[in-house]
Amino acid sequence: MDISKITAAAVAQTNEFQLALASLNFDFSLFKIEAPQEYKAVGMSLSPSRKQNAEEGPAHRTARKLDALIGSLVTPPEALVKVYGQRVSEICSTPSSNPRGSRAHGMFQNYVGANSTTIWAAATSGKGALAVHLLACMLARLWTPAEATSIWVEIVEERKAQILAECDPNEPSHYALIRPRAIADKANQRQHSQLRLIIENLSTSVNNSSVVYSSVIKAWRSGTEMVQNLLMGISQRVNNGAVLLALSAWHLYPDMDVFCVSNKTVEQKDPLMSGHGDILVTLTIPSPVLWRPRALSTFGGRGRIAGAIQ
Repeated sequence: MDISKITAAAVAQTNEFQLALASLNFDFSLFKIEAPQEYKAVGMSLSPSRKQNAEEGPAHRTARKLDALIGSLVTPPEALVKVYGQRVSEICSTPSSNPRGSRAHGMFQNYVGANSTTIWAAATSGKGALAVHLLACMLARLWTPAEATSIWVEIVEERKAQILAECDPNEPSHYALIRPRAIADKANQRQHSQLRLIIENLSTSVNNSSVVYSSVIKAWRSGTEMVQNLLMGISQRVNNGAVLLALSAWHLYPDMDVFCVSNKTVEQKDPLMSGHGDILVTLTIPSPVLWRPRALSTFGGRGRIAGAIQ
């Protein structure tokens, strides 16, 4: 083989490597993706300042960087992306859940209503960013902002270490904001209360992994896959708490077949989940769904934290 060709190939690869390193400081806000149709109402509900932040500002850059860092670890199924978009658009379009600001609110006009900035930032950053947003919802459902941020720090550091070990420097890092959930809980209060009642009487854990990174990624994948199966019409038996955490965090409410002293079907009547698969749950000793990975926390040192679905 011609030595000059080998040398040229090596130089080309080196240039690509240097370009990849340079991209770590690239302005990710330059890349904006058309949001899926199901999310359009979210963008329309945002105030101008929040929309600018989601499309061009720090929220958008965070979503893009997280997509590059961990978005490829879980591919969100089309059906889940669609139904979640329909749910958040439904909430954002409901005046009682998301009132609009007016001149009467004065200087706070742009800050009235549900802050769905991170949802729109993810929707305009790609499906990987939406997958990361779904993970953020799962973490926010169980832990306080400080605890969840601590877990994000460990996820990012572990993922960066993996990338360095694989000699692939293409993915930048950052960690996400925690999305408030109270408005969405209230918008689906009856269904959410029913699901929470089941969760509080189910003796199980999200998974049994004690390492933060592997535990979180495992729960993320498991929850995504099981919800996708439900949307495909395949009923799911609850063997761990991952799917219940996912449903609670994403505000999706399938019907539930509950096996206890007397068997009962809990009809949630969620139009987005009607006609799809059911959740099969066996209740034992009352005990909430827990998640106990070991957390490396920059906010409180090493220790063990446990979260219970709220």
